[in-house]
Amino acid sequence: PVAAPEPVEGEEAAAPAEGEEPVDEEAAAAAAAEAVEALNAARAGVLEEGGTALSVGMDLSLPLVLVAATSSKSNLLPLDVVPPRAVGPTKPPRDFEQELREEMDEMIQVVAQEYIALFPTETGAAAISMEEQKKQLLYVLNTSGKYHEYKERLKPRIQRVVRVKFENKPNSVEEADRFVSQLYAYLMSELTKVLNRIFRDAEKLQEPQLTSSILPKDDAELLEELELELEKFRVLAIDAEANGDMETTTKRHEDRVAAASSPWESDPTPPALPTGPTAEKRLAVLAACWFDYGIFCLRAATAADADDSFKGGMQSKAEQCLANAVRENPADGPALQLYGAVLLEAGKYEKSEVMFRAALALELPAAEPDAKAEQELTADELAAPLPLSNTLLCLQLMATGQHTPARACLSAAVKGHQARLLKNGAPLDLLGKPKRTAGAVALDAVEFLVEGKLPGMARKALELFQKCEAAAKTKCEDRGLVDAMPAWLKQREKRLTAALLLLEDGSQTDPAQSEAFAATTLDPEDGAAWQGLGDIHYASGAVEEAVSAYIKSLSLLSAKPKPTAARSMIVGSAGAPPEVPPPPPLRLFVRLGTLMLQLGRNDAARGVFLQGCDTWQTCSMWLGAGIALLRLDQLKESEDALMEANVRNNKDPVVWGFVALACLARGDKVRVDQADKSIVQANRLGLTDAALLRELANSYTALDLLESAEALFRRSLACEPSAHTRRRLADVLSAQNSLAAAVNEYKAVIEANEDPQEMALAAGECEKLLVALGRSEEVPQLQALAATIQAC
Repeated sequence: PVAAPEPVEGEEAAAPAEGEEPVDEEAAAAAAAEAVEALNAARAGVLEEGGTALSVGMDLSLPLVLVAATSSKSNLLPLDVVPPRAVGPTKPPRDFEQELREEMDEMIQVVAQEYIALFPTETGAAAISMEEQKKQLLYVLNTSGKYHEYKERLKPRIQRVVRVKFENKPNSVEEADRFVSQLYAYLMSELTKVLNRIFRDAEKLQEPQLTSSILPKDDAELLEELELELEKFRVLAIDAEANGDMETTTKRHEDRVAAASSPWESDPTPPALPTGPTAEKRLAVLAACWFDYGIFCLRAATAADADDSFKGGMQSKAEQCLANAVRENPADGPALQLYGAVLLEAGKYEKSEVMFRAALALELPAAEPDAKAEQELTADELAAPLPLSNTLLCLQLMATGQHTPARACLSAAVKGHQARLLKNGAPLDLLGKPKRTAGAVALDAVEFLVEGKLPGMARKALELFQKCEAAAKTKCEDRGLVDAMPAWLKQREKRLTAALLLLEDGSQTDPAQSEAFAATTLDPEDGAAWQGLGDIHYASGAVEEAVSAYIKSLSLLSAKPKPTAARSMIVGSAGAPPEVPPPPPLRLFVRLGTLMLQLGRNDAARGVFLQGCDTWQTCSMWLGAGIALLRLDQLKESEDALMEANVRNNKDPVVWGFVALACLARGDKVRVDQADKSIVQANRLGLTDAALLRELANSYTALDLLESAEALFRRSLACEPSAHTRRRLADVLSAQNSLAAAVNEYKAVIEANEDPQEMALAAGECEKLLVALGRSEEVPQLQALAATIQAC
């Protein structure tokens, strides 16, 4: 069928002639489509038989990548985009002993009031004997119900203290009697402390003039006390992180934030938080606590020695902590920069731009902060902020495809960098010809992002450096100059590239190692480069090489750096080289000292830890010194060091364990009793160091205290199964004439097939015990089992 012609626009379709059948338009369209498909199929067959192919080539000026939608400059402020607080400060752990003291204090006050009401004058009380006064007072307390009330209130307090202070439940009448005696002595000691404090306070109140110690504290004094408390939490957090204890570090940061968030604890308590400069300073202190917590979360998210379950949510927690820091102090430039970088790493482009522009606005020469984002500024004014702020904004604009404003930001960073070099007295000739200023500011951003553990954006910043270097080489060719990157810039690029490669993939250390070697070759006096090389060797398992690199790094970082022109070229995030170089990081002392102890270099380890004690004064430094001195049999010095460690952190179970080990090394009965108490305290705090528990068990075995040794060997096995520990447990059981149990443990060592030497020792001892038990028929079976396992 032929389709009817379409009507001309403005005319009606002609009606079919008389006698003709109406045309089916849908059928006609379907038939036409089938005809076109058949024709295309025939043409395709002809092209295929002839081997015809069609290819299209094109040149692109930019790569085909999906970029975020660009938008006009926003007038939003940081507080407009900061999400509601999701990470809140957790309450510090309850102090049950302090709660018991407070209950005792209240009870004493009530008893004193009843006594005064019963004997209002001294003459009346003097006429009655002390025994009669006691009877009358107890009668009044009993009949008024106060005795029963406070007895019931003290019960739960004492129960909680018993659970904390006394770990083991008495299993015999003798143990129960000893437990009651210890509990009574402890309660009387606490009651005496409370009474002495009450009498001291009463004596102060009777003095004719008020002393400064009982005058109400002003806000400045309270803030100073708070800062001291927060500094203690900060040092404890740094110490725990340096030892790889991420969970404890998290708790310390949470305690620090909780302490900074709590209201003033003064007497009397003020009705509200203070206002004015003190309040602003306190908010800045709280923001600093959140900022430190956020930085730790970023490090924990990429820590090689942390569990994957722990690292899972640390990146999002870091974002929340930094948001809280910005909320508490929107004028904190480093917090704005790092929060913006975290948002940019997560792909939140618009919010990151708000943070970077806010960081720039803080440094721009304008009177009104809200007007800084809109006003037109000259090139000199745009170069006033730190180069890092402009460079980070440049990276954000490049990520969203805004290349023209990105180039303007990079140009402002270059101009600001050169201005600061001139201000610092650094010669611009060291930037090379042509000047590599753009590459220098790009490396500043790389270092900032690598230290912030943001590998994605650090890689983008390194790519920006490579583009700047390629442009410099092109200029060299155009101008006929010698292409030579300054040595100090090349060395810095190698050092940061090595750190970035290790951050991106800690298992592939060969590329990072070659870059770190190049960095140490270009500048052998750079302690940070040697530390990076040591970290790479440590990640690859090369312990001896790591120790050598760490020794070199520690000696360079501890010495006063030589004032070289190359070091003066680094502006960094502070705008100028530091006047006083920072001390070597605590992590370097901990790792180097620990590796030396593992290698048996106890004398060198002692020197490292004692040097760390001078620099940091932390629990881990004194603990390491105590361990090294103990290995050198310097028991008196070891005990002194361990006591210093215990003073700085009496909640560390490892410290209590080594205190017990030092006491056992003395060997006399008094010291053994002290060791028993130390082990009880260590177990109560959760000692899980299998090697330390085994060493303690061996010390008890040497003193022929086999029951204690057996318990410690079993606890060590529960923490970490080990063929050596199980064989030593079997030896102790055999020495206690528990021959059947010893045979079972020896067989378990053989069946585990972990260490051939341990298997041979276990098999020999097991055969002797089987003969002694009259089970000689099992000896051939045991020998066959051992032979089969060794053959497999």
